[in-house]
Amino acid sequence: MHKETKFIYNIIFPPMIIYGIQIALIPVYYVFSNLDIITHMLGGGAVAWSWVTIANRYTPKNPKLISFITTVGVVMLIATLWEFHEFLLDAYIGDTINQPTVKDTIGDYLFGLIGASIVSFFKIKKSAR
Repeated sequence: MHKETKFIYNIIFPPMIIYGIQIALIPVYYVFSNLDIITHMLGGGAVAWSWVTIANRYTPKNPKLISFITTVGVVMLIATLWEFHEFLLDAYIGDTINQPTVKDTIGDYLFGLIGASIVSFFKIKKSAR
């Protein structure tokens, strides 16, 4: 596979696959609400994967700790935008319940953070070789 094509796939596909899974599972969420935990964890991991791929290509080599903190920070920014998205769906569409409580929203952040931490730890460790 061409190097540029592989780079684009590594950026685009992980988040798109997770988003596709989330859309496909919407009817299941009403029965198994804990599925939200898994999808937020996978989403955090997918965004971390994409960010580390971009950072490895376009930024100078940084210490592993700086790369880790930056990656987790970017993931949390995306998670915040995602939570705004869920809020707007609840506020203006009305028939969805994406954020039933503040506890749910904070849980979404936590599991996105966990997914991002796991993926960024291993991907940064691997890329440092």
